[in-house]
Amino acid sequence: MRDMCKIINVQRKAKHLWYKYYELFVGMYITSQQSYLSQINTRQTSFKAYFNSKRKSRAITVT
Repeated sequence: MRDMCKIINVQRKAKHLWYKYYELFVGMYITSQQSYLSQINTRQTSFKAYFNSKRKSRAITVT
């Protein structure tokens, strides 16, 4: 009976550890996704600004 309790305790500890690792992994994944998305957004906005400045300068040279 005591051995069963030991096994259950070990299982519970393992589950707790696994859950901790899972939580950590999910948190890291979410933060990496968020940083990736923000990188894409900044890249898009910088590209738009660059493109607009190019277009404006071209319009000025044409007229």
